[in-house]
Amino acid sequence: MNFIAPFDLKISFKQLYDLFCRKEIGFVGINIEKATIWLPIKYEDCNPQIILMPTNTQTLHSFIPAMIMWQNQDMNMISEVVSYIRKKNGDYDNLKKINSHICKRCEGICYKSEGCLYSPSNFKEVSFSSLKEFISKGYSTIILVREFYTGLEDSFILKARRVGEPVVKTKLIKNTPCILLTNKGCMLSENERPKGGKELIPLETGSCIPAYTYREAVEEWMPYQKILEDLARFFINKNIPFNGV
Repeated sequence: MNFIAPFDLKISFKQLYDLFCRKEIGFVGINIEKATIWLPIKYEDCNPQIILMPTNTQTLHSFIPAMIMWQNQDMNMISEVVSYIRKKNGDYDNLKKINSHICKRCEGICYKSEGCLYSPSNFKEVSFSSLKEFISKGYSTIILVREFYTGLEDSFILKARRVGEPVVKTKLIKNTPCILLTNKGCMLSENERPKGGKELIPLETGSCIPAYTYREAVEEWMPYQKILEDLARFFINKNIPFNGV
């Protein structure tokens, strides 16, 4: 494997996605501590363009030096690119979503550092007044997703709120669990959960595939940017308590 270093190319979702489509790069992944790490490699015709390697000593020895070159935010973005491509390719079509048996074993590790992404399809109506009423319940957050992560223009989206997170995210906070997480799992029923939660694919390895990506969320929220901008102005710096669903 010929790993690509971050200084060999301009790092962004758009750049990596375009290089992949031109078959100049591929991606190789490995499962480490209940997470799948993906890194870009130079593409060779004799190999698949996306390869998930077995977790063993030999693979780890080749992966770790390459990982050290990359920052966490870059690797998160690379995972977004891979998830978006694999979903477009139909790789997730036959994989089971929301597997309570697996989730009980891992105790919801995916919810312990982030909240799931909402889609406009989660709501019967998408208007300023309807979303204002929903956000006032205290378990959702408006965030601005930068072009770096999606290849699209900076856009507002809505996601489940984390413990200690403001209703309008204006700064980074340390990893905290989703505000809806309990020792029995999510407070919401499967039907009520954000699309990102419904689209999570838990694996026997203990990791999850986030099959609803930030790129898809931005694409779906694009027609409602004016509404979300107005809501961000309304809620910014407001202390909205969470008192249960």
